[in-house]
Amino acid sequence: MIEIEANRQRYRDIVKGKVRENLYRYINQIDITGKQGNDLVKIPLPRIEIPRFQYGLRDRGGTGQGDGEPGDVLGRDGQEQGNEQAGNQHAEHQYEITIDEFVEIISDELGLPDLKPKDSAQINNPEYHIKGIRRTGPRGLIVKKRSLLEGLKRGLAAGSYIPGVIVPEKSDFRYRDFKLVENPNLNAVVIFMRDVSGSMNEQKKKIARTLASYSHAYLRKQYKGLEECFIAYDGKPWEIDNAEDFFNITSRGGTHISNAYKFVNETIDDRFPSKNWNVYVMHLTDGESLSRDDDNRSINFIKGILPKVNALFYAQIMQDKGFYGRLKDEFPLRSDDCPIRAYILNNNGQILPAMKTFFAPGR
Repeated sequence: MIEIEANRQRYRDIVKGKVRENLYRYINQIDITGKQGNDLVKIPLPRIEIPRFQYGLRDRGGTGQGDGEPGDVLGRDGQEQGNEQAGNQHAEHQYEITIDEFVEIISDELGLPDLKPKDSAQINNPEYHIKGIRRTGPRGLIVKKRSLLEGLKRGLAAGSYIPGVIVPEKSDFRYRDFKLVENPNLNAVVIFMRDVSGSMNEQKKKIARTLASYSHAYLRKQYKGLEECFIAYDGKPWEIDNAEDFFNITSRGGTHISNAYKFVNETIDDRFPSKNWNVYVMHLTDGESLSRDDDNRSINFIKGILPKVNALFYAQIMQDKGFYGRLKDEFPLRSDDCPIRAYILNNNGQILPAMKTFFAPGR
């Protein structure tokens, strides 16, 4: 069994190596929106051959044996020669891997760290754990095997044991002993802000969906029981119940970024106070805003948000100027002192660099 498990692990390592080689391709092919860590995704990989011995068929003869004449073409019984041309396409097979395993490959490839939670954003949930055995307790906690064993030992020592008959006495009963253990749990929430104004076309929406879903999966691996909050905005912001609706919603309205940041600020204060929560905010937008005055109001709201969050991830999609320029003017976007992490994505191939910018240690 040990050898089988070692071979199985070796095979999985080979599969993970193949996934790592084509990671940028799979990131854009595999949609993990709404999936949990143990859910499986199918990854197309070339057929992986494991070296092994191949034996001939019993009672079928071998080369140089059996009926035939010099010059006959060798082949399998009943198989005729075909006229088809040789192909140049590699056959692909579907391999299943869990979301957590896929995210772990991404983390290893990018060198992403374990995130450091706030010490204060922790609550203790007491749980009872079996500690050992004791001689007293309620009948519901009796350990039957241990009690019978004590009765057997007593009978053998006293010379009163009758083979096949064990009648425990009160002194023979043993009971489970429990200990109250404080289990620390970390409260964490990721708040997604998504621009759904008319300027966000289908290509931009796909980039936003892919980046948000993989970032969400990475944060979920870091925090057990991660909460999520989905906020869409055009001229005004509103909250959406689930990820699927959040990423599929469309609008033709204008863009008031400041209203969205005001809504996020109020949401944090009302539902996720920073002393009890590890808060992450991800803003997905093309950077277009109503006016410079709206940008200035947004900056003021961001200044109020920053002391309350572990990080604010700003992803500007396919727009070189926009609101990103105002952020650069006001904040250091990559430092230990400022929790803002910003990146401009111009195509699908920049999902992984954006994640590395967001989650790698500050410079």
